[in-house]
Parts: sequence; C-alpha cells; structure tokens
Amino acid sequence: MASQVLADYTYDGLERLAVRATQNMTPSGTTHYVYDLSEHLIAESIDTGTTLRGYIWLDDLPLAVVADVYTMLPNLYFVHADHLDRPLKMTDGSQAIAWDAIYRPFGEVHSISGTASNNLRFPGQYSLIEAGLHYNWHRHYDPTLGRYLQADPLASAAMISGSISLQSDDILSPSEPITPGESTLFARPNSAVVMSSVATSRVFADGSSLYGYVRQNPIMRRDFKGLVSASGPYTPWPANSQQLCREGFCCHLVGLYQAHCGEESGFMREVDGKTVMLQDHTHKRRKDYIIEDPELIRQTQARVLRRICPEVLKVYSFKATRMERYIISCYSAEDGGHFRAHRDNTTKGTAHRRFAVSINLNSEFDGGEVSFPEYGSRSFKPPTGRRGYLSLHIASRCFAGHKRLPLRVPALSL
Repeated sequence: MASQVLADYTYDGLERLAVRATQNMTPSGTTHYVYDLSEHLIAESIDTGTTLRGYIWLDDLPLAVVADVYTMLPNLYFVHADHLDRPLKMTDGSQAIAWDAIYRPFGEVHSISGTASNNLRFPGQYSLIEAGLHYNWHRHYDPTLGRYLQADPLASAAMISGSISLQSDDILSPSEPITPGESTLFARPNSAVVMSSVATSRVFADGSSLYGYVRQNPIMRRDFKGLVSASGPYTPWPANSQQLCREGFCCHLVGLYQAHCGEESGFMREVDGKTVMLQDHTHKRRKDYIIEDPELIRQTQARVLRRICPEVLKVYSFKATRMERYIISCYSAEDGGHFRAHRDNTTKGTAHRRFAVSINLNSEFDGGEVSFPEYGSRSFKPPTGRRGYLSLHIASRCFAGHKRLPLRVPALSL
C-alpha cells in the first residue's frame, strides 16, 4: 500500500500561507513563502534560508519565474499571462515553450506540458497539488467546482451581526466601494450596503452562495484576496482589480498638468459639411493638456493595451487598433467645470471613434460624476486610477474640492 501523502500548512498574522510541509510525495519537504509589500509571492525557500525560486512582477502581472536559484545555473522563464493575469505559458531564453497550461473555465487544469513548473493560477491563487486545491489567501478554492471551501469571511461577519445585507442588483456603489480587509462592513452615503433588521433572503457579493467565486464569472472577474468582491456598474472590471494607473503614475500626471496648465477645450460639430471645433461654456467647460512626450505616451498606451483593450474585445467583440490622442483634462470647481450630454463621434471627422476612456487621477472633489442618460439618472465616480468606457454621457458640474483631473484617451478606434 502506498504511503499516504501528508501536508501541514502554517499561516502568518495576515493569514498568508507562510510554511508548507509535505511528506510522501515528489517533491516533498518544507517550503517557506516570502511576499512583497503588495502581497505578491516573490520567493520560495527552504528551512536553511536557501532560495529555491523567485517571482518577478509588473504591478500585478507575473513577468518571470527564476527557478533553481540556489544553483550555479539558475533558469529564467518568461511568463505569458491572459487578460486576468493568469499564467498560460512560460518560455526560456531561446523563446522555446518550457511550460504550457490549458485550463477549464473555473481554473481546473486540463493539461500541463513542458519541463518547467509554475504553481500560480488565477490572480492570488497558488496550486497545492497534494490537496487538489488553490490557496487564495483568505480561503481555499476548488477549481473542479468553481467554489471556495470556506464561506466568505467578510460576508459571514455581516450575516452573523444580523444587521447588514448586500443587495443583489446593486452590490456596491462605485462611488463608495467597500475595501476588502476592513474589520466590519458598514453603511456609507449612497452605498448599496443598507441597514436591515431582516435576517433572511440575504444576497452577498459573490452570488447567492457564500462559497461562490466572483459571481460564477471567472472569465471576466477575479478575486485576489478571496474576500467579498464586486464589479463596476458599466463595463465590468475584474473584482478587486488593480488600478489601471498606480498612485505614483497618477500623481505624476497631475503634477504635469499643474506645471503646464491646460487650454480651454471645445467640442466638434458639423457646420456646412465640415467638422469644426466650437466653444460654448453652457455646454462644456473644461481645460485640457495634450501629452506629447513620446515616453509618457508609450507608458500610457501600454496600460491601455494591457488593461482596457482586452476588456473591450471581450465584452463588445471590438478590437481597437488606434488611439487618437492622450489628454489630461481638468473640470475645475472654480470654473464650474462640466460637460453636458454628448457623443464623441457625431461628425464626419470623428465618425471613426468607438470608445472614449476616462481614468480618474484624483478623487478629492464633490460633484463631477459621470452619468449615462440612455440608461437612467444614476451617476458614477470611479476611484483614483480606475476607468470607465463612455458612450452617450454627461460630466456633471464640479461643486467643491480639488480639481477633477481625468486622463482621457478620447478614442479607441479601428
């Protein structure tokens, strides 16, 4: 009779997997896991402190795996990930495929080929081969079922308290999202978290089940921490998604605008068969700074290509091949900045446009939300660094606070 495979797991104070000890399997032994300040796994080592392998990240995208670090000839593998940042392939220095994975919809491995190994799965998940599960920080995930083995700890806390219910049609307000990791859930102004004395018919953010994974939609959403999650009100961004622009990049763009200021922005109209720019402060009041630095354009474009274009292709079956221009815009409270209902492609000169993308660079202001009159009067305010894809829309007046500084990529087009 074969020996039984045994495993023992130790977790740190942040509930992260810290030590994994396995017996009667290959490979077996004790592995220590090291994380960076952004909670990414960056190294695996043994009891003596010798590093076995390292992981290299770009924001939340796995870029490379360095195997056999302790030898004189470590192996560097480049990771090729999908739109969710899940590894699909790894190639070596000669561009030969060293690891190739094919998954079923909820992350179960259909096949893996190649001489290398990689235990990273969905964002935040690490495959525990001895258990057949994926460690997902606060919970363990069964890819064969598409469910967690443990109930959502945040939603469970709300249920036990008997005072909070998350509504199914409007999980979280985009203006006031709940931050995973807070000790309690509480109601905020205009938030979809409501006080309730009813202890039945609760619907939580990961679906009707406390064990469900990202609303049973792992193709479009992800759950890095294994906690309560939600998506935006328009084109969904993945649950607990990374910011399109990190805080440092946002601050750099804001500083660039403040250093150069902007010029009054107009809007395009068809006049006598020609596309001309007009200015009318009753219709639009905004100042724009056009980004011309090639390196800054490259950095901005890289973020759009990696984070936005795959979502547009996935949801709208539209492949964007051109970006028209890059603008840092300011809706100033002092000027009563606003933009009435409009489309960006109603003239012959702009008919090629398909999507306008706005990325909030700051959030310290009142007013200035975006609304979509075709779908109702509700307004939205994505957090700093997050984005929205705009059709017919209104930018409401900015009443108080700091200036609203959205980075705009006005047109994704053919």
